[in-house]
This record gives sequence, structure tokens and C-alpha cells, in this order.
Amino acid sequence: MERERESDADYGLNIENPCRKSRLQESQVFRILLVFLCISVCALFVQQAIYRNAAGRYETAVSAVQFSVGNSVSVSIAEEEISNAPVNINTADVQELCRIKGIGEAKAQAIIDYRINNGSFTYKEELMKVSGIGEKLYASIASQIILSDEEITTE
Repeated sequence: MERERESDADYGLNIENPCRKSRLQESQVFRILLVFLCISVCALFVQQAIYRNAAGRYETAVSAVQFSVGNSVSVSIAEEEISNAPVNINTADVQELCRIKGIGEAKAQAIIDYRINNGSFTYKEELMKVSGIGEKLYASIASQIILSDEEITTE
């Protein structure tokens, strides 16, 4: 057998040990698996980081929407309460007087001018003394006006 090995070597034949070749292949497979495992773990970390970032943005967006919706509802309720609240004709400015249905800027200014010239209104019907406010208009706005802020708390 020794002769066969020598003669094979003389002819340039390299016969490798089959056991050694399989070990080399096993170590290559092991390295490939190790690299694959490392890549998979890295991918999981990246995926988890992306998920956390997306979850954080989602929570922020949900909070913003809840805040916005909550405030919108609160603001609309407050605006509705303000628009439905009676107007004190003795203290209201032009903008507040314009909230009364049927009163525009000109009539609101006329109410303020009357108040300046004659003092505060002592009874609601006195409003008909203002130029441009007759019985019909007064009847439609009487429920929307008050003479003092105390009337709001007693009603």
C-alpha cells in the first residue's frame, strides 16, 4: 500500500483523506450557519427598533387625535354655550351684541350709543327706544337679552 501512495505521488495525484475533506465541509457549513444566525439576530434587532419607533409614532398620533378631538368637542360645546347664552345689553360690546339674532353691527352700535347717552337700560322693553328696534324685533330677541349678569345665575 505504501508503494501505491508513492507511485500516486510520483504521478502528481493528490488523494486527500475523505475524513479530512468532510471536516472541512462541516466547518464551512458551521461558518455559514453562524453568519446566517448573526444576520438573523441583527435583522430581529432592526425589526424590533423599527416596531418600537412605529409604535411610538402611533401612540403619539393617537394621543394627538384624542387631544384634538377632545379639545374640538370642548371648544364646540363652549362656543355653543357662549352663542346660546343671553347677552347683557348693559355691558356688551359690538361683537357680543351681534350674537343676538337680528342684531347687526349698526344696531349693536346704536344700542351702545343709546347706553352712552342715556345710561344703562333699567328694563328690557327700553331697548325699543333704540333706533331700528321695533316691537317685532324686540319680541324675537327678548329671550336672548338680560340687564345684569345676576340674571344668569338666578335663572
